[in-house]
Amino acid sequence: MSEKSTNGKMIQTKHVGVYQREGGGKRYDGKPDVCFYITYKQLDGKKVWEKIGWRSEKMTAALAYDIRADRMQQIRLGAAAAPVQQRRKERGMTFGEAWAIFDEKWLPNLKRPEMERQFYNLYLAPVLKDRPLNDIKPLELEDLKTSLLAKGLAAASVRLIIGNVRRVYNKMTEWDLYSGPKPMDRVKMPKVDNARDRFLTPDEAQTLLAAVKKRSQLWHDISLTSLHTGMRLSEVLGLRPQDIDLKNRLIHPDGKTGKRSIPMNDILFETMEQIVAERKDSPLLFPSQKGTQLGSDSATSSFARAVADAKLNPPNVDRRHKVVFHTLRHTYCSWLATEGVPLYVIGEMVGHSSMEMTKRYSHLCPDKRNQTVSVVQSMFAKGKATETEKLPLTRSARKEK
Repeated sequence: MSEKSTNGKMIQTKHVGVYQREGGGKRYDGKPDVCFYITYKQLDGKKVWEKIGWRSEKMTAALAYDIRADRMQQIRLGAAAAPVQQRRKERGMTFGEAWAIFDEKWLPNLKRPEMERQFYNLYLAPVLKDRPLNDIKPLELEDLKTSLLAKGLAAASVRLIIGNVRRVYNKMTEWDLYSGPKPMDRVKMPKVDNARDRFLTPDEAQTLLAAVKKRSQLWHDISLTSLHTGMRLSEVLGLRPQDIDLKNRLIHPDGKTGKRSIPMNDILFETMEQIVAERKDSPLLFPSQKGTQLGSDSATSSFARAVADAKLNPPNVDRRHKVVFHTLRHTYCSWLATEGVPLYVIGEMVGHSSMEMTKRYSHLCPDKRNQTVSVVQSMFAKGKATETEKLPLTRSARKEK
């Protein structure tokens, strides 16, 4: 039976004894949220309905079916028979068995499950597959982390691989399949230095945008928008005509930290006037040829070729010094900091999630320490002393003296 349901109506799924119902106004991932229920009979024949959980809580029809099977097993065999989860606890679930459950129940929720599986097969399975969860020690995982870094894997990749070990333990505990120690709690994750030092000079910015324009007018406009607002590529590509407030000269992107407002300078305002007029009937400000939203990886075409045309990346350039699309956002922040714009304002403009992210630009800010010397001196010099008299000491003052 289809798993599509009508709002408020209980619908049977393809799994026996598992039903689902849409949650009224509750939504998840842009669609009405779905709640799963199971039904089964007790020994006396009484039918039981049990609410299991919401799709937004990572519940699925398949997982609800497994829970129903456990309930029925307990009823058939009685309290003396341990359910599936308890038996796994007793015999010691291996990491490979835990991963299989994690793969089935959790990985489909991720954007790139195939990459997670590849990392598991290459780096985790050879070492941990047959090891019981309660027997894996923190030192082993420290050694695994060190060996992966020694193989030349990026710190970000190692964080993902080792991080999945933590996720497996956490999910097994959350699903009541494991109750033992979690060794990852005592393992430090490798630090990732994603900070980019390179930002464009005004000459380089002009040269790059001219090179991009030769390749693509669309990508020139996208690049210009990012350079003059500090917006992330995903934010620019998601802009809609109604996000551009020409009357008040504001752009309202919807980013990682929510909606924010960015003022437009004259250059960007003139560009946006023309783009909005051309695409006022389009759902997107910068659509693909098919009218759909461009993917963030599409910058590797016209933009990357324009960077090569402008010769901005020397051979064997360090990753942190390489000019990529994100360099435009970094340039925006760096130019503002250089001109003395307060760091908290920069953070608000670009939608940083924390002040720590903005502080990376503090070294570019004009040194204000010497200014404090002249400020206090200047303020003191504006004052004028009032004539005073030397008053005689009172009796109490003489005693204190």
